[in-house]
Amino acid sequence: MPAPNRTQHQSPRPSLRRLPLTHATLAVGLAALASTADAGFIFDTRALTQTQAPGAAPGALFDRLETPGINAHGDLAFRGFLAGPGVDFSNDSGLWLHAAGTLQAVQIEGTTAPGTDAPFGIANPPKLDDLGRVAFKANLETDFDTSAGLWVRDTNGTTTLQARAGDPAPGTAAGQTYSLQFGFPIAYSSSGQLAFRGGIVGTGVTGANNTGLWVQNDAGQIELAAREGDAAPGADPDELFQGFSPPTINRDGNTAFFASLTGPGINSANNAGLWTDRDGDLALLIREGDDAPGTSGRFITPRPPSLNDAGHIAFASNLVGSGVSSTNNSGIWSDAGGTLELIAREGDAAPGTDAVFGELAGSSLNGRGEVAFTASVTGPTVQSDNNSALWRQRDGSLELVAREADPTPLGNAITYGNIGGFAFNSQGLMVFSSTLRGDGIDTTNDDALWLSDEDGNVQLIFQAGDLFDANDDPLIEDLRTIERFNFAGGGGEQGQPTSLNATGQLAVRIEFTDDSVGIFTTTIPEPGAAALALAGGLGLLGRSPKRRNPNA
Repeated sequence: MPAPNRTQHQSPRPSLRRLPLTHATLAVGLAALASTADAGFIFDTRALTQTQAPGAAPGALFDRLETPGINAHGDLAFRGFLAGPGVDFSNDSGLWLHAAGTLQAVQIEGTTAPGTDAPFGIANPPKLDDLGRVAFKANLETDFDTSAGLWVRDTNGTTTLQARAGDPAPGTAAGQTYSLQFGFPIAYSSSGQLAFRGGIVGTGVTGANNTGLWVQNDAGQIELAAREGDAAPGADPDELFQGFSPPTINRDGNTAFFASLTGPGINSANNAGLWTDRDGDLALLIREGDDAPGTSGRFITPRPPSLNDAGHIAFASNLVGSGVSSTNNSGIWSDAGGTLELIAREGDAAPGTDAVFGELAGSSLNGRGEVAFTASVTGPTVQSDNNSALWRQRDGSLELVAREADPTPLGNAITYGNIGGFAFNSQGLMVFSSTLRGDGIDTTNDDALWLSDEDGNVQLIFQAGDLFDANDDPLIEDLRTIERFNFAGGGGEQGQPTSLNATGQLAVRIEFTDDSVGIFTTTIPEPGAAALALAGGLGLLGRSPKRRNPNA
């Protein structure tokens, strides 16, 4: 079995950074420089379990860390859980921000929530804008009717209440208030505007009008965008909103969402659609029963849309109608080209394979208007061990990124197993995960994280079983073995966290075999850095992996 790759990282001092190489890495690299595993990936530690949690009581240590999101400047935010003396169920969670080289607490359960006289309960995972402001929803340890709210922490460290259950709900009648269910996710744009779905209670509220969508305007005021029971733009006057998906929001504060309808003439073939306010007023984008471009069918059951900063929208939907069967009844559409176009359809030829698309899943849209998605494939040569893959658009064409059972860049007859999640940015970089199969692969090393660069070249970032130096001190080595990892996927412009920003910085959560967990960041190297780093690392064979003494 080949020796494990060593994925080291160093503190952000350029003169101290060097490529971590092992015999195994060099053996692969000499065969194919472009496919060098972990070449040029230098990680910085942002948080580790069993270390003091900033802002918490002395002795309160990080016990569990969740997947982080990263903004355009490399700041990251995450939720964590605590253990230690004095820690119990009333104060064992919080939110943290790493910015300007410092890890700092945003919210800790049990502390007084600003704008209230009640202590925080548990918070939902945080959302982060490009200035480093953090938005979050949290429970309060108080009565049920006022037990949740939304807060934003600004760049000066001041946290301000934005909305609370029991407060008057903007855009509604007197006596009608928010009911902010804790489980409803919020969206927070890169420019710092909130969008959220919430409940409404009070005088005149019924089951037909008790949910709304709210959006924060440029002045910071929260406004009602849509409400159950209101007339749906683009529909007949007596056709009313009945329910909503959580909204997406882009940098300009534009939103898009899925909604269902009720009213005379509404049936299962026309009772839902997609709406957006990207052109100003809220308008219908597509509705069930509309003709689906690129097909002879009609839309049915559209999925919630993706919306990027340029105002492009992409979505998946099922199909019904002429020429539609169970083998071709779903697709993905985008209007990034100026008009709504079919990107992929179940039953169509799957690029890069001799098969056709099966079930389409996991689609997302990046800042360049490119769609990526995972899908199954079917056909005469397809078996259960090669029936899933990942595709993306590049320069207007759809191309295969990775397919189950295809060779990986690792050689030695190692192939992709199941294709996992992905994140991709406006520069054309994509990070994705997969399992592995082949020689030397077992349950201790069968998970891998990959980079597909803007030219489509794939290389390994790291693999389960690799050694990883978890200490930022260049004089102290703390090698741990990677067991598994997580990252936040998507295209990065939906008002939701992503682990890959527009400048190529990646944030990842890693679990190690000693049960410790860490959050780390790296900057994806420029094209060609792998070959240069490999050439520079030839002299490192046989040397200690210890870092160079900065005072030498």
